[in-house]
Amino acid sequence: MLVSASELASSRIQQTLYAALCCMFIKSAPERKGRNNGSKHHCPLIINGLLIGGIYSLVSMGLTLIWRVMAIVNFAQGEFLMIAMYVAWIMFSALGLSPYLSVVVCPLSLFLIGLIIERFLISRVVELSMAARIYVTFGLSLFLVNFMLMLMGGDVRSIPSEVSTIVVSSVFADVHHLISFVFSIFTALGMYLFLKRTRIGKPYEQSARIELWPA
Repeated sequence: MLVSASELASSRIQQTLYAALCCMFIKSAPERKGRNNGSKHHCPLIINGLLIGGIYSLVSMGLTLIWRVMAIVNFAQGEFLMIAMYVAWIMFSALGLSPYLSVVVCPLSLFLIGLIIERFLISRVVELSMAARIYVTFGLSLFLVNFMLMLMGGDVRSIPSEVSTIVVSSVFADVHHLISFVFSIFTALGMYLFLKRTRIGKPYEQSARIELWPA
């Protein structure tokens, strides 16, 4: 069976929309007697879980694309997200800039970091066995975690916000999670169109077609 990166991006969009439809169905369904409190407690959990899931789906798209194109399981994918969060926090705490400006700065910063790691580390093991590639990315994950722990410490850091939640029909939703969820949907759609419709993306889409198991 052949699966392309654009098809995987499309499946991410479909899964997100299916989950949203399920949540809407649960919210609009008539409540039974004796279960009103349960529905009121469950719906916010489902909505916030769906919104946080949009962030994880955004991370998984990059992980999937790296695997399809380079056949490398990047165990350090979450650590790059951690670095991006620290960049956004430093922009706010040191420069007083809005964290939403990190949408421009973080991709550029992570691109440069990823370029250096690919040039001096990943390119040296890409022709080796799968075990060697796994060991390298796993070691990179441990290095990044401990390096940031040594550099920034283990204290919890956050960015305060004047508006943190919105209320729709007695259901609370985190504003930042909602923005991230919408951004993840548009990013997944943009990745799909880039890989499927553009001249630059089509070679990546073709190279990402690998055989998962024999037909």
